Amino acid sequence: MRQWLQRISDVCPPQGDEADLHTSASFDGHRPQVGEEDLRSIVKAEIDHLATKLQNAIPTSETLSALYDIVQHADADLGLRMFLRAVKAYSVPVSAEQHTRLLQLAEQLAYHFSVVHDGLNVRWPPIDPADRASTEHLAAGCPDE
Repeated sequence: MRQWLQRISDVCPPQGDEADLHTSASFDGHRPQVGEEDLRSIVKAEIDHLATKLQNAIPTSETLSALYDIVQHADADLGLRMFLRAVKAYSVPVSAEQHTRLLQLAEQLAYHFSVVHDGLNVRWPPIDPADRASTEHLAAGCPDE
């Protein structure tokens, strides 16, 4: 889908004032860095990882197959966003590891952190009070009272 839109953009002249080259170049580090086929397999793997939980949480059985169809036949980026929306809407628990993978993918797609994190039901591992590194990390993040 992105490639198709890029071809349209290449053919159609820009409307209005064209941004200067400096402004355009400043966005290069924030453009998506994942190809469509790679993105399809990554998003499908993330859906597969939560497939059973999604099936149990979502009242409509067609939702899971619709997510796969969007990823495979429409646009993997849209499929990822719809997957996140479904997972958040039905409060499907996500492991800390999957949360990390989704954040890494979001970074590659130039998403804001909140697109993945906000509203996600993450199952964080319990904190070991005997582990000084974890308690020091928590204390460092807390504001002084």
